[in-house]
Amino acid sequence: MNIQEAVEAPRFCGYSFPQSPWPHEEYANFLEIEGRVPQDLVDALIDKGHQVKVIGPWGISNGFTPILVNPSDGVYYGGADPRKESVMLGW
Repeated sequence: MNIQEAVEAPRFCGYSFPQSPWPHEEYANFLEIEGRVPQDLVDALIDKGHQVKVIGPWGISNGFTPILVNPSDGVYYGGADPRKESVMLGW
């Protein structure tokens, strides 16, 4: 997939690692996953012991706008995240 397709691909968020703010809460094996992920994948995760919460189709709100530079020709490629207001600029 190209960089824009990768940005738009369904996401998940895991909470097994301690969060930064005190009291460093963690939720072992808990996942939030966007609703565009196939149900058989959700079922497989549950079968492996994960607690899965399916959220909206674009529900993971930590958006990003990546930049990729092709080292062979120096061309910049970028993607804008539809989950929140974002734009990709380059020159």
